[in-house]
Amino acid sequence: MHFSNTTHIFATLFHLININAMFIRSFVLFLFIGTMLIISAGCHSHDDELSDIEIRFMTPQNGDIISNASNVMIRVEIEADPENHDIDVVLYPHNNSSNKIIDWHRHTHDQLVVFNQAVDLSSYPSGTVFHLDVEACRDHDCETIVRQGIEFSIQ
Repeated sequence: MHFSNTTHIFATLFHLININAMFIRSFVLFLFIGTMLIISAGCHSHDDELSDIEIRFMTPQNGDIISNASNVMIRVEIEADPENHDIDVVLYPHNNSSNKIIDWHRHTHDQLVVFNQAVDLSSYPSGTVFHLDVEACRDHDCETIVRQGIEFSIQ
């Protein structure tokens, strides 16, 4: 009789431990799935919305002729409402888009992105025309893109 009580106690404890282990596994799985949903929702919070994007070329301006080719300041502001997604800034000489002097990419959800970089273009001959192009995605999947560019030259 004493043996069967001990067996019953152990069987009950084993059953309770099994239930608790299943509960803990289920809770951890639920916590993991919930965390993943929250993380993915944060990056796609405006999926149905297209951002209004304004690209401002601060320096140089379209058509500028730069006299100091060794220190050309490139400054572009990309402002979006409600937020930016993917942005590309590319600088290359005219008729040579594969020769990228600047090839900058940024994924961000900031409302305002400022690209600021000084470049040395003194190795190019006087009169060389350069293209500064900016592409910004209006949605997270980059299905709608705003493109804008300017041209400038050096003396």
